[in-house]
Amino acid sequence: MDSEIQYDPDSMIKKEDIVLEFEEGQKQDGESQSERQSALTKRTSRACIRCRFRHTRCPGGQPCSKCMLAKTKCEYVEFEKRLVVSRKYIYKLQEDIAKLKKENAS
Repeated sequence: MDSEIQYDPDSMIKKEDIVLEFEEGQKQDGESQSERQSALTKRTSRACIRCRFRHTRCPGGQPCSKCMLAKTKCEYVEFEKRLVVSRKYIYKLQEDIAKLKKENAS
């Protein structure tokens, strides 16, 4: 059986998606450290579906600039807010359960 190779053009790596990271001491084309810091982009708290799927850094926005350049729909997944419970509270509940089990066994 001959199998056809299928590819998704949106999943192909493009030149604008390649990001080079430099260590703290290195310079980019003679830029000073202050110039580099001002050029650094702020991280967004969440990535759009396309950037997340492609494992690329999402610049954020609606639509994000990468989706705008690719002329694709930019969508974000709404996440449920998580309930944060401290370890101290969990340990206390575990102690209470152990205490109740001990009392119940008596």
